[in-house]
Amino acid sequence: MSNAFVVGQYAEGQGGIYIGLTAQGRHLFAAVAPLDGEFEFGGYGDKLEGYSDLDGAENTRKLLERGGHPAALAASEYTADSHADFYLPAHRELLQVVASEGFNDDGEYTWTSTPYGSSNAWAVDFEYGSVYRWFRFLEFRVRPVRSIIA
Repeated sequence: MSNAFVVGQYAEGQGGIYIGLTAQGRHLFAAVAPLDGEFEFGGYGDKLEGYSDLDGAENTRKLLERGGHPAALAASEYTADSHADFYLPAHRELLQVVASEGFNDDGEYTWTSTPYGSSNAWAVDFEYGSVYRWFRFLEFRVRPVRSIIA
């Protein structure tokens, strides 16, 4: 595998735009665009503890095991370039996507896989780069990502 990925460009055969190295030293790729539609985070009222700001793959796995998390399910069902290992990015992973791509005038809130308390989860605003916690029953965009060992 070639490591000649260029930040901000489509990485041929990797299913998305190369975002860069994560804090965990993995190559991060984002789907070219958010999925069509909007999705609830889900699990409103469930106290979700032990979720990461950095590891969206693990967060997504946990959310799928619990069931009732449409945003995580939508991200996990996404495929590109024959890759089926996409997930809902963690808080800091999605911020890395915004930092790599820049702001977007028609940007919208996009869910992360990082819950906050028993009623909220973090979402990133692609227009301004802001991060807010929102009620999990709200519907926002989903931007699947995948990561591979560097």
